[in-house]
Amino acid sequence: MRLCTSLYIGTGNTRLLITISLIQEVINIVFDYGLIFGKLGMPALGLYGAAYASILAEIAGFAAAWCLLLLGKYHVKYQLFGRLRPSWSGCRSILIISAPLVVQYLFGVGSWLVFFIFIEHLGQRPSLSPI
Repeated sequence: MRLCTSLYIGTGNTRLLITISLIQEVINIVFDYGLIFGKLGMPALGLYGAAYASILAEIAGFAAAWCLLLLGKYHVKYQLFGRLRPSWSGCRSILIISAPLVVQYLFGVGSWLVFFIFIEHLGQRPSLSPI
């Protein structure tokens, strides 16, 4: 769904995002009411019902985004599925440009990983309680 929303934002078709959002919200509200409280012939699931309603709303938003993409012929207009072969020169350029950021991320996350490994191996200390 994120790719569809990015396409709609990039092409200036943000009205479609409003449609998708409204579909998601209506589905979420209806299923929240039904699944949390056990209304509309649905089982009362409480907090689990809210989770199920959110998942169903995301699935509905995904389906709506793709339906609008296909029905609006955006895949034809922007030739989205016409060229599915990777450009190896483009991939190489992206890897060369992003390599320093990857190394920086590894150092940042790696240092925290080493820190927590050291903390984990310290173990529990005996308490100093007076006898």
